[in-house]
Amino acid sequence: MSNLASLAEPSYASVTPSDAQPIADELARIVRNDFITAENYRRFSGVEERLLQAMRMRRYQYDPQDVGLIGAIDIYMGIGALKSRAAESWINDILLNSFDKPWTIKPDPIPNLPDWLKEQVVDALEKELEQMGVPEDIRKRAKELKQAAQKYAVQKAQDAAAAMETKIDNQMTEGDWRNHFAQFITHFCTFP
Repeated sequence: MSNLASLAEPSYASVTPSDAQPIADELARIVRNDFITAENYRRFSGVEERLLQAMRMRRYQYDPQDVGLIGAIDIYMGIGALKSRAAESWINDILLNSFDKPWTIKPDPIPNLPDWLKEQVVDALEKELEQMGVPEDIRKRAKELKQAAQKYAVQKAQDAAAAMETKIDNQMTEGDWRNHFAQFITHFCTFP
């Protein structure tokens, strides 16, 4: 949208591939042609004018054709800009408060036991059978071993989720996510 901000009036001159320098790479040529097609569509379909109109509304400015109709009146009510700013503030208050992350990562409450852990439970039960013979309540002991394995798997899943949450938070901090998200909210509330 920064290109739109620099435009006073849209230019309706068509851009053609011949305007650019010769492109040797076929992929670059395809991308350039698709870009030119999209740019021409934006200009001639009315999308660009609609975006410029929304930007002027947010800046408390009349459209150039309206300025000629109203003459010397320089009062702009700005109701649309007021609503846009209010929506932006509400969204920012909800999603970008100063302390909380607007997301969390939680592991599955009952994670699936990996195959290697299931094998360890079976091996431990077999060892006990070999050493002590057949205990009276073998089912009870099997459940105990399974619960211990399940508790271990839950702890590992929680540790992995916490580590991933820290990693994602670090990457988002390094990428200045809050600032970029706030800019997105501004554009989201301004442009249709």
